Amino acid sequence: MVGPLAVNPLIVNPAPPASTVVHIKGDGSTGGFLFNAAYDFPIDRQFRFTAGGGIGFANVSPKLSTRNGTDIIDHSETAFAWQLIAGFVYALNPNFEFQIDYRYTGITDTGHHSNLLMVNPLSSSAPLGVSEESTNLQALMFSVRWYPEPY
Repeated sequence: MVGPLAVNPLIVNPAPPASTVVHIKGDGSTGGFLFNAAYDFPIDRQFRFTAGGGIGFANVSPKLSTRNGTDIIDHSETAFAWQLIAGFVYALNPNFEFQIDYRYTGITDTGHHSNLLMVNPLSSSAPLGVSEESTNLQALMFSVRWYPEPY
């Protein structure tokens, strides 16, 4: 045993502390819409470097509950999102290209409320506030570009 009860000589055989372990399960989803612009910088006849970025919005939806099914957080919020793009394009021929790019998406902080109440003896009860901070997504994308023959 550790803590103040272990060193207090006036307490003989104290009761073990109550368990404060709460098992939580959950997941989160993020979806959004971004307006992107990218430019292909030629390196040679077949290779190009792509750079770009975008802005838009994302919806962050965390869902957390206790093992017995009590919801802790079940509320989504939409926030500003931005994206950086960098990659390479390989032209197999004038009509067919392969692309690989890396995308980093940042989402501003979101606030979520909870079904649990905070009890404060000095004021009224209020829902527990929860925030999601520094949300970011990283993706590696493989694409195929096809340009049909002009009529």
